[in-house]
Amino acid sequence: MISVARAAAFPGVVVALFFGATAADFLVSRVAGVTSRLLGSGPSARRADVGLGVSLVLPAVIAFVSIMQLDERTTSGYERSRLLLSSVATLRAAFELPGQPVGLAFRTESEGYVSLAEGEIARFVVPEAGEELQLIPVAKGLQHPRGIAIVDDALFVTELGALP
Repeated sequence: MISVARAAAFPGVVVALFFGATAADFLVSRVAGVTSRLLGSGPSARRADVGLGVSLVLPAVIAFVSIMQLDERTTSGYERSRLLLSSVATLRAAFELPGQPVGLAFRTESEGYVSLAEGEIARFVVPEAGEELQLIPVAKGLQHPRGIAIVDDALFVTELGALP
């Protein structure tokens, strides 16, 4: 199923591709010829090569510099993940886990399930302050479990399966 946002974006992509192809044609056919004529003396083949090189390299350098400036002004996903918690969230505790967590689903405010990259799903209850987190395995031997969700009383886990 295609979302409305993706369907609406399709004409924009087509228009961007059209203008990109038009700009490339303009640079190669028109600007390269004008640049080679402006260079003046020398064999015409050499002038054409230099004109083509200038008309293609110069816009590429400008585009590269523009992208670098844009990158400096935007926040990456990694940078967003490193931002401090807002005033809405409160960090109550941090716990060590026996593996790499890849999914987390809460059943209640203090009880939930965690999927570990090592192929295990475990149930947990958030302990009182100063106590250790106890994990109770509910499934083992999965091949790269990823998403985890609770709907009504059912626990759903997506599994990547065997890697090639």
